[in-house]
Amino acid sequence: MKETNNTEKENVKPVLPFFLFLALISLVCAIIPLRPTVSYEEKRELAKFPEFSPEAFVSGSYFKEMDLWFSDTFPGREQWLQLSQSLSSLHGYGDLAIEGQLPDPEEIPEIPAPTKSAATEAVEEETVPPEDTLPSEESLPEETEEPVPSDDGQPETGDDVLLDATFSSTSVVQFNGSAYQPLGFSQQHSNWYIKSVNAFAAMAEPMGVRVVSAPPPIAIGTMIDAKYLPKLRSADPVKTLSYMHESMDSGIITVDTQGALIPHRDEYLFFHSDHHWTALAAYYCYRATCEAMGLYPADLEDFEVLDQGPFKGTLAGRVTYPRKLTPDNVISYIPPGEVTLTVYGNNGSTREGKVIRDMRNDKIGSKYLCFLESDQPLVCMTNHSLPGDAGNLLVLKDSFGNCFVPFFSQNYRNVYAIDYRKFGQTSLKNLLETYDIQDVIFAPNLMSTQSDAGMRALGSQCGLHFK
Repeated sequence: MKETNNTEKENVKPVLPFFLFLALISLVCAIIPLRPTVSYEEKRELAKFPEFSPEAFVSGSYFKEMDLWFSDTFPGREQWLQLSQSLSSLHGYGDLAIEGQLPDPEEIPEIPAPTKSAATEAVEEETVPPEDTLPSEESLPEETEEPVPSDDGQPETGDDVLLDATFSSTSVVQFNGSAYQPLGFSQQHSNWYIKSVNAFAAMAEPMGVRVVSAPPPIAIGTMIDAKYLPKLRSADPVKTLSYMHESMDSGIITVDTQGALIPHRDEYLFFHSDHHWTALAAYYCYRATCEAMGLYPADLEDFEVLDQGPFKGTLAGRVTYPRKLTPDNVISYIPPGEVTLTVYGNNGSTREGKVIRDMRNDKIGSKYLCFLESDQPLVCMTNHSLPGDAGNLLVLKDSFGNCFVPFFSQNYRNVYAIDYRKFGQTSLKNLLETYDIQDVIFAPNLMSTQSDAGMRALGSQCGLHFK
C-alpha cells in the first residue's frame, strides 16, 4: 500500500505546474482593472460588466451578459485575435470572403416618398434655446483645454477611434485585397433623412439660407460594379441616393456624390482596410458640390500634400485574410492661405486646432484622425486670406466629413462644421442666426442615412422626434 501511494504522488507531480498555471491565469482574468474596455483592433467598445438586478438574475440574462463580458474582455484579447488571423491567412486564399451575415435590404421603391406636406407629420416642435446659448464670434469664452490626442496617437477620451453602431454591426466582404460593407436599404430611415432635410429647409427658407444634400458615398457602390451587388445582397447606393433626393423639396440642392466617384474608380478613392473614403474621393465630391451650388472649386494642385504614412483601418480586424489586404496610407491636403481652426466644446470651452494635423509619427491605426481635429461637436475654419464678406457655410457631418470640409475653406470666409452625433450647444436655427450662415450642407455618410441611430441623431438636430 505504501508503494502505491508513493507512485500516485509521483504521477501527480508533473501536472502540478500546469494546474498552478491555470489557477494563476484564472486569477489574473478575474481582476477587472486588467481587462480591456476598448478594442483598437476592431475600433469598438467591448462589453461592459453587467449591473445586477433581481429580474435579470431570475431570467438568466445576468449570467448571459456576464459570460459575454468575460469572453469579450479577456486580457490579451487583441494579441490572440492577431494570432488567430495570422493562422487563418495561412489556410489559403480565395477571391471572395465574407464575415458576418449579409444584410437583406428592402426593395427600393420606384415611387418617391412623400414630400414636405406629409413628411413632417408625427414629429415634435423644435425647441430654440436662448440666444446667448451659443457664443458670438466677438465674445468667445476664454480658451480652455479640451481632450486632445495623446503622444501615442490615441485620443484620451477614446471616442474618435470607435466605430459607431452603423458600421460595427454590418458584415464585411473581402474582395481583391479590399474590404467592403454591403448597404442595407431602409425605406423608413431614408424617409427620416428626407423629413429632416425638408424640415430644416422649411425653417431656413425665410432666412434666405440655401440647403444642400451631399451624403458621402461608400466603397461598395463605387469600386464594385452595380451588377454584382445583388449577389452580395447589397442595395445599390446610386438608387438609394436617387430615391432620397427625388423625394426632397424642389428648393433643396442635391448632389450625386456616388455618381461623381464612379468615373474615377481606378483611383485610390477608399481605403482597403477601412470604411472611410480617402481625401482624394472627398475632393471629387467637393468639386461636384461646388458645381451644383454654382461655386468655383479650387484646384487640387493648389493644396499642399502631406502623406501621413501607412494606415491600418477599422476593417482590418474583421476580415478573413487581413494580411491579404492591400496596404493603405493616408494622404491629406493642406489648404492654401492663412487658414485657422477653432474647436468648440459642448461645455462652452474653445481651443485652437489644426485643419490638418501632422500624424506621421503616430500609431498606424490613428492616421485618419489627422483631419479637422477628428470628431468634434463644433469647429470653425476661418480663411483669413479671403475678404470678410466671403460668406459663411455650415456643414452637418460625421467622420466622413472630416476630410471633406477643409476643401470649402477656399470658397467661404468661415466654415462651421458640426458632428450631428455629438453637437449639443444650441438649436440649428440659433446657430444660423448667430453666425450669419448663408449655405448649409447635409453630409451624413450614405450608410448612416440607412441606420436608426444615425437618423435619430440627425433628426434631433433638425428639431424632429421620430416615433
